[in-house]
Amino acid sequence: DKDEHVHTRFHGYDTLASYARSHVQHLVNHLDHSQKSVVIPRDANVVRPRKQLDLMVMIEALQPSATEMQVVALIDSGCTVSVMDKEFAKVNGLTAVPLPKPLGVLNADGSSSRSGPITHYVPVQIRVRDHIEFRPLLLARLGPDNLVFLGHDWLEYHNPVIDWRKGRVVFTR
Repeated sequence: DKDEHVHTRFHGYDTLASYARSHVQHLVNHLDHSQKSVVIPRDANVVRPRKQLDLMVMIEALQPSATEMQVVALIDSGCTVSVMDKEFAKVNGLTAVPLPKPLGVLNADGSSSRSGPITHYVPVQIRVRDHIEFRPLLLARLGPDNLVFLGHDWLEYHNPVIDWRKGRVVFTR
């Protein structure tokens, strides 16, 4: 029965949207709030020649009448959590949700970020080819050249196979 499959597929939730909201809220609730800060690379506005791995992703906010946007995301193991540029979110009308507790931001060199703590996130659906997931992207000032960082949290969760020579990311695990 098709309805039974959908019901099972979304872990007992009536709709995909209700499952997605619940899953994103679970991830936000389980952020390590014992950490006083998260790390975002200081050189976020620097264009990196070939010593980076960019991934084309489709992002859709979990809000009514949201449109899907194509974005180049930087895979960055030095970034503690996955983040989106707060100005990009604002310009595209994405609804920011307050975090239960602000998170401080440290640059990779250990210095405090001048942009202040992270106070909001955007719940989104991220699609990479045929892989779809729901994730909160914390909102931080990244600059116009870097709209999304898929951080260590994303890498640890997926543990993808990465071919650095070919610039490929494969979800096999």
